[in-house]
Amino acid sequence: LAAALRLRFDQTGTATGRRDIDAVIEVLKRAAAQIPAHHPGRAGVLTSLCAALRARYDRFGDGADLEAAIDAGRQAISEAPAGDTDQPEYFLNLGVALMSRFGLTARSADLAEAIDLLGRAAASAPSRHAGRSRMTASLAAALWIRFGVSGADDDLDRAIDILRQALADPPPGITDHARLLSNLGVGLWGRFGRSGAAADLDAAIEIGTEAIAVLPPGDVNLARFQSNLSIALRARFERTKASQDIDRAVAAARIAVADTMPGHLDRARYLSSMGDALHEKFRQAGQAQDLSEAIEALSEAANIIPPEHPDRSKVLSGQGNALRTLYEQTGVPGHLDYAIKVLRSSLPTTPADGADRAGLLFNLGKALQTRFETTSSAGDGTEALSVLSAVASSATARPYLRAQAARSAAALAAGSQAHDA
Repeated sequence: LAAALRLRFDQTGTATGRRDIDAVIEVLKRAAAQIPAHHPGRAGVLTSLCAALRARYDRFGDGADLEAAIDAGRQAISEAPAGDTDQPEYFLNLGVALMSRFGLTARSADLAEAIDLLGRAAASAPSRHAGRSRMTASLAAALWIRFGVSGADDDLDRAIDILRQALADPPPGITDHARLLSNLGVGLWGRFGRSGAAADLDAAIEIGTEAIAVLPPGDVNLARFQSNLSIALRARFERTKASQDIDRAVAAARIAVADTMPGHLDRARYLSSMGDALHEKFRQAGQAQDLSEAIEALSEAANIIPPEHPDRSKVLSGQGNALRTLYEQTGVPGHLDYAIKVLRSSLPTTPADGADRAGLLFNLGKALQTRFETTSSAGDGTEALSVLSAVASSATARPYLRAQAARSAAALAAGSQAHDA
């Protein structure tokens, strides 16, 4: 019964799905309570409970479910009998739950433990194990997350290699295949960000589109896959200015937002992506409604995401950029002042050597440059030059970002020299 209800939840995620997952968890809790500790069958029930609680958290966002999932996962591993052939599944379920908690709290210890557990799961599972593709996809996702935190190319390259190897021998399940495809698309987008190779970005979009196409209707992975695709499409639009890419990026982000519960942390991420895409669309087409909706989406995202969460910096940076554009359209000084205030607030939670810091600094530098060009404030000009010069020389900045920062810094320096003369 629990397995059947869980399958229906995974396929729907609707109000009916909520009743299904609640029933699954209740059945598993009763079973775990009735089986004596260290009974050979208890570990399997506990790992199923871990997976179900984590799935309910992923869909509905109750942090208590996530903590309970981790507790159940740890119990499953500790009570597993020696030689238990399901042990890779126990490692997988606890590892994925720890990844989810890292996404909520950004505790580095959770991510490190998740990578260790997922590596053990993939290494110990037989080559034709039914869950091997999920282990592979989850390990690659965890490595990608760590790459996003540290900027270590080894993690990114390892994630891409793992996924390519898995796809060379495709898993039988449609959802498992789609998960591998989507994660590979994310990895290739990340490599494009480091190398600037257009072929990686084109492949990321093609693979991400394929991943969505093979998903069954109502699959719980839809929002995440659509958001991943939206980000890659927006990146290509920034290079090519092809209107179909930004239109597709906005459409994909809208689907992701619509398919995510209000107040859920993932909704903040998807709203941020949608807001950034709408901002880019406005800059191309000039429709005031797009800019207004972008600022609204980014403001909602900033209200959802916790103050100390590392993703908050990206949300605030996008919000500040949109406000700077609003100033450029209206000429109201307060919009630019607020934009700079928001952009400054994006920096404190970002590590000095973090992979995203250069982009946040660039956005602040451009806003300061805009105010300097408007007011001729020496303080703004000096700070803008310092910030943009730092981005131009940053080892973690994307190549095109370094080039843009260098051009802006050169223009500021030339203007300063002309003013002094």
